Amino acid sequence: MTWGTVITAMTMAFVCGAAPVFAVRCISRIYPAGDPRRAEVVAEMAHVAGRAGLLRRWVWLGEQFAIAVYEGPAARRAERSGSSIVDAYGVRAATVVTIAIGGVAIGLLPFSGSLEERVHAWCLWTAVAGFGFGLLCIEAFRRRIRPLQPRAGHPRSR
Repeated sequence: MTWGTVITAMTMAFVCGAAPVFAVRCISRIYPAGDPRRAEVVAEMAHVAGRAGLLRRWVWLGEQFAIAVYEGPAARRAERSGSSIVDAYGVRAATVVTIAIGGVAIGLLPFSGSLEERVHAWCLWTAVAGFGFGLLCIEAFRRRIRPLQPRAGHPRSR
């Protein structure tokens, strides 16, 4: 038996056994401490590990990571701040970043001639595109949370 065989066997044992368990534990830590999704992700791993092959397990881990990255920080912010759903979904943060990028675009306007001479006009156009994209994101966030906010006079808001 050579060292190459031993290293290959240890790598396969890690990839097939320890790495998915470690990844699931890390993914579960994205959610807040009291969130039931923490235990749910760990419990699902046992089910996926028993019925699926190695490839399906890693695909499942990727899906869980994407979901946790999207839902976990919003749940943490909502829990920590105790504030409205607008804050939890990052509308204020998106607004601040959009204003900052707009400021960069306005700041680059006086230098547009020299930027074109140096073939760096892409800086200005990237800032303008970022500002436009930021405006679209803010509107998308607001449309998403609008149905979640209670309305005055609505039977469900009482």
